[in-house]
Amino acid sequence: AMLKTPSIAMSLAVKEVVRMGNLAQKNVRLAMEAINEFDEDKVTYVLDHEPVVDSLETEITRYLTEMSEVPMGNDLSERHTGLLHACNDIERIGDHGKTLAKRARKLFEDEINFSPEAKEELLALSEMVNKASARSLEALEKNDKSIAAEAIELCRAVKQFQKEIRKNHITRLNERRCDPVAGFMMLELLINMKRVADHSKNISQLVQGTF
Repeated sequence: AMLKTPSIAMSLAVKEVVRMGNLAQKNVRLAMEAINEFDEDKVTYVLDHEPVVDSLETEITRYLTEMSEVPMGNDLSERHTGLLHACNDIERIGDHGKTLAKRARKLFEDEINFSPEAKEELLALSEMVNKASARSLEALEKNDKSIAAEAIELCRAVKQFQKEIRKNHITRLNERRCDPVAGFMMLELLINMKRVADHSKNISQLVQGTF
């Protein structure tokens, strides 16, 4: 019955997509915290909740697909397409959360230690990633283009800072100030964190209608 009224169906879909987004984002946040300071409970939480994000994506996609059988106006139709894409981006953010959690555990088990500079940089980047992804989800929830613009700037800042960290890091490796194993791991983490920002940027661009 809900599906017969597209505007109600849409607001319900938005709620679910945002709920899924918050779960994925929480997973990324906890995984990054576990990288900074290992906590098995956080890692377990992420690995237990990642399948929830996946199943939500399946459910929401099915719901949105059923919705598309009902005629919609232009605005709703655009929002509908945006939500379908956003679902996919959120699911990818969830995947990176899982990967980051597994890497946190590996760092701990293999006793891999980052240099103090590297730790500081990772922590600062984590905070930027959290801010960027939270802002993107807020833009999606409120369907607000100015919040989306702000989120896009935050995502760009993540990309820039990530490049800078990479450069510093390679310098440290060359000067043998950094353990090569930790060095490789650091580069992997940077890729995951940058990708979370990339998918967050996609979500904001969907809100702006510029994807």
